[in-house]
Amino acid sequence: MAERAWHHANWSVPYNYQGAKYNKDTGVFSNELKALRDEKWQLFSNTIGQKELIKLDKLGVFYRIPTVGAKIIDNQLHINSSLVGLPLEYQQANGDWQSYAKPVAVSLPVKVRARSADGQRAGRSFTVN
Repeated sequence: MAERAWHHANWSVPYNYQGAKYNKDTGVFSNELKALRDEKWQLFSNTIGQKELIKLDKLGVFYRIPTVGAKIIDNQLHINSSLVGLPLEYQQANGDWQSYAKPVAVSLPVKVRARSADGQRAGRSFTVN
């Protein structure tokens, strides 16, 4: 992860020392660069979520479990995580936590959360209304 903090990615926009402004309207960050960025993010996310965090769990290293994203679309709960592969869960009416694999019909309110890669620790939960 530390390598990514200073690494200049091949999809990044070069810095303009004359003070050029970059935003969604300038067209500098092209669709091709965005696609390359997204492809690299998927690889990075999969590596962290499905390989590196498992190693940390085995070593007993405490790490922050990312908070999930969730919303209701067409009366179904959709949950995602920034790190691919972490177990996702939901809970209805203070019942048991259920594993989440795909959009599911729920009654509101519903709580959502992720677990550690080894499934032993739960991340922060929040309520979706």
